Amino acid sequence: MINKSTFYYWLRSLYGENFIKGLTRGAVRERLLFKRLAVASVEVPGIEAQHEFAKQVRLIQEAISKTDEQIKLVEKLPSAYLRRAFAGSV
Repeated sequence: MINKSTFYYWLRSLYGENFIKGLTRGAVRERLLFKRLAVASVEVPGIEAQHEFAKQVRLIQEAISKTDEQIKLVEKLPSAYLRRAFAGSV
């Protein structure tokens, strides 16, 4: 059994990309054919490890989102304030 979050993350990773490239043929490698995937074999960690992985990915995504929000706030500041702040004169 595989956690869908874990599978989705893996599928979009370099490992998933290489796995798919190894199973597809022709110029259009984005096309996934069931008959090629049906015979594929992938080692899957235990469900508890998958749940922990999915939890950690969610935490990382939340941290990235918060950082992006902070960057947007900083970018809204007038450039004169930023120059003074980074020059140490605030």
